[in-house]
Amino acid sequence: MKKVCIIGLGLIGGSLAIELRTNMMASTIYGVDSNPEHANTAMQLQLADHISTLDEGITESDLIILATPVDVSCRLLPYILDRITPIQTVTDVGSIKGDLLDIAEKHPMRSRYVAA
Repeated sequence: MKKVCIIGLGLIGGSLAIELRTNMMASTIYGVDSNPEHANTAMQLQLADHISTLDEGITESDLIILATPVDVSCRLLPYILDRITPIQTVTDVGSIKGDLLDIAEKHPMRSRYVAA
């Protein structure tokens, strides 16, 4: 089981957290959300084990999942790729991939990004 960071604890990120827990696919879930209310709700619903900063979530996790609007994911992806190690993986749940793929293609850690 992996340590997973979910960035964006809304409907999609929260649903993903539930499935990770239900299917025992994550040993620890780090939740990152810019909205304190969403973060608090996620903890109350036990969607995350820890609410963390973006940097802590990146550092502590094996798998980093972007569950934010695509424009936000486009801003975050290069930042995340700059900070991961060669054994970490980054993915997203966005519906539009073109911009994300363009960003990843130009990054030295592009092989660690898996469009989902």
